[in-house]
Parts: sequence; C-alpha cells; structure tokens
Amino acid sequence: YCFMKKILKAIGIFCTTAFIIFNLVWFSNYLMYRKFTDGLQEIMSFSAYDILVDGYGYHVKFPDYLSFTGNLAVITEDNKYTLIIWPSLFAETKYGVMVVTESNEYTDFFVQIMIDRDLVSEYDDDQALIDQHRENIEDLFQKANARWGTEFE
Repeated sequence: YCFMKKILKAIGIFCTTAFIIFNLVWFSNYLMYRKFTDGLQEIMSFSAYDILVDGYGYHVKFPDYLSFTGNLAVITEDNKYTLIIWPSLFAETKYGVMVVTESNEYTDFFVQIMIDRDLVSEYDDDQALIDQHRENIEDLFQKANARWGTEFE
C-alpha cells in the first residue's frame, strides 16, 4: 500500500512538472510573436493583429493555447496573392503561398503551395506556377522583410 502510494505520488509530480514545463515552453513561443505586432491593430485580443498599408495587408496570428503554430501573412489588397510564414523557435521557418489561378463572378480559385525561401516548391509539379508568379511572390517577401526584417527566418 505504501509503495503504491509513493508511485502514484511520483507519477503525479512528474505529470504536474511536465505540464508546467510544457506551458512555459509554449508561453515563450507565444511571446515570440509579440515582436511582429509593432504598428498593427489588435483584431482579436491576444490572438490576431493586422493592418492594411499601401495596398498590402499584414497579419499576425498568435499560436492558440498549447499549440506552437502561429503565422505571419502578407496579402495583396486584391487578395490574389498571399505569403504565409510560420516562424518557430524550435524548427526551421516554413513558407507557403496562395495564388488565385482563376476567378469567376462568384469566387476565386486558390492554389496553396509550400515553398522555401528561394521560391522552390516542395513538389515539382507546382514549380511552374511559382515561376509564373515569381515576381508577385518575391514582392510579398520584400514586403515581409520591410515590415518584420528577417526576424522570422
């Protein structure tokens, strides 16, 4: 009985400690996003910020509680091009683009492609589309660098 009580107590202490450490790591990752909000307007308390400047929208989405994934985005005013950046304290920054490939009177049709910083697609089949829209995508990267520097890399 006494031995079992000690084991349960040890398990409880271990789980509590692990939960506290996980929360501290999550909170430090969450705080990383604060540096990206300078000059942006809060649109959702402690969660999302954005601003429209000179035809480009800038957006910061903080990670949700116990999630390590937030993002930065630069969007053209016509919503035809979007660059999404997933910065991380613990891993390499990831990038994605959304490109309108065609439109009709009711909707725009987007293609979402994961790329690297050199505008190389994760999948060879998507590279032609990236190359076709390279100038616009490079422009989004320049806007991201102008707003946030290279802090996200």
